[in-house]
Amino acid sequence: MLRGGRPADIAQIQPIPVEPVAAASETAAMAYQEWQSARQRLQPTLDWYDRVYRRLNRRIEEDQILTEAATVLLATPAVIFYPIVRWNVRSVLWDGADPDAATDPVTAYCAGRLAQDEGHAPS
Repeated sequence: MLRGGRPADIAQIQPIPVEPVAAASETAAMAYQEWQSARQRLQPTLDWYDRVYRRLNRRIEEDQILTEAATVLLATPAVIFYPIVRWNVRSVLWDGADPDAATDPVTAYCAGRLAQDEGHAPS
């Protein structure tokens, strides 16, 4: 019985059994080990996904810049300079590398994944 927020008899307090706590920490340790091994195993894939994501963002940024430039240039005779503007934007954003080249690693990775997915597509 409680009196004043304290048990009437200290002998009535039961200690927490050690077995469930030990089993829970053992389970947590095993789950952490599985998570670490999965993370190490999937890290190369995550790195490629990050590269593809950055490529997509850069493409969107390039498209937005070129759309705005074309909108401004179309209203004037300066539209003849659009190819120069496009070349300049591409050379700055892509640092001289051609993102559409077959030798580009991100392009090759995406093409390989598409080919792999098409091979496993349900009929």
